[in-house]
Amino acid sequence: MTRAECGIDIGIRPFVELSFMPEQLASKDTYIFHWKGNTSPPKDYKKWEALVKGFVEHCVKRYGRKEVRKWYFEVWNEPNIVFWSGTQEEYWELYNHSAKAIKEVDPWLKVGGPASAGGEWVKEILEYCANAKVPIDFVSYHGYSTDKGYFVGGKPFEYKGIDYWRELAKANYEIVRSFDQENSLEIHVTEWNLTSRIWEPQHNTANGAAYCCQAINDVIPYVDTFSYWTISDIFREQGFPDKEFHGGFGLITIHGLRKPKYWAFELLGRLKGQRIPVSITTPVKGVGSIATKTREGLYVLIWYYNPEWDTVKEPVNIRVECSNLPFKDVNVTEALIDQTHSNIITIATEKGIKGWPTDEELKELKSLNTLYEEKSSEHIEEGRYNRYILLNPGSVAFFAVTSL
Repeated sequence: MTRAECGIDIGIRPFVELSFMPEQLASKDTYIFHWKGNTSPPKDYKKWEALVKGFVEHCVKRYGRKEVRKWYFEVWNEPNIVFWSGTQEEYWELYNHSAKAIKEVDPWLKVGGPASAGGEWVKEILEYCANAKVPIDFVSYHGYSTDKGYFVGGKPFEYKGIDYWRELAKANYEIVRSFDQENSLEIHVTEWNLTSRIWEPQHNTANGAAYCCQAINDVIPYVDTFSYWTISDIFREQGFPDKEFHGGFGLITIHGLRKPKYWAFELLGRLKGQRIPVSITTPVKGVGSIATKTREGLYVLIWYYNPEWDTVKEPVNIRVECSNLPFKDVNVTEALIDQTHSNIITIATEKGIKGWPTDEELKELKSLNTLYEEKSSEHIEEGRYNRYILLNPGSVAFFAVTSL
């Protein structure tokens, strides 16, 4: 790939995952998914090591040592479940040879793992690396608030509760810090979503957007990165879908239509400057907020995630009170994601689009695929700005109050 294709020229860097096993090195005929990713250990670990070293040398040659030192090399994908047909001990051996190969190219390159499902094997990999004196620069893991991603199709999903991510991230953070007194080990969640079910209606909903806000807020103290899975519905682990709005993982549909979850990330990205405390006087499970400030003003994000999905809940009255603003005249930007705002799925449903949209329908949907927002100017007294809103379950609201 060129630098542009790799995303480097626009500030994007790859988080490299070393998997699956090439057929020439595979020790077993064990596969996953219709595209047959081989899940077996190598039949020759030295050859695997040579392959990894050759690949990393190629990256350094093409993109430069200074650039590749900013990358992360993660060994395998979810070796604690069906993506790895070897034992845990065989995974340690794979990790050992991978780390050795990477560090031989450059000791400053970053290697880590175990990229486990359900946040498991974190303590175990740290114990292994400490005892075997194998380098590890970061810990990575995955998680979903359903069945921990342990089953790939055919199994019922069990929802783990609204506090899943806060509890999992906190527990793994404490494990890592117990091994890392110098606070140098990074923690990366390299895959997460509401559910590991590939085609799930909640992925399309405004409630899913609210979940993204809550999950991100819950892990902020405990992880270095939290990588949502995935950007697009173009994702073929279980074949190609039969309609545009099939409930895929993505923030955008196959034809690039932006779902409510996409707009949640847009609003999260508008939170500029320093984070400041938020007080919720009447706590409701699933209601949360993040606020930030700059010299220009305040930015407030509020969400109401309904953890029971199909259960109807009452809306809540929210009073947003911003105080000590150093100006009297302000611009106010308000944005909303809910069932009827910033929701292309609702628009498509109202138009009777059930399968794949025609070219004309797609053109119309794209023209209507916008974030709902209103802008106004106001005069405020004594540096205070107040706003009352009725927040429905499964919704996200945003306010920016800035100097006029």
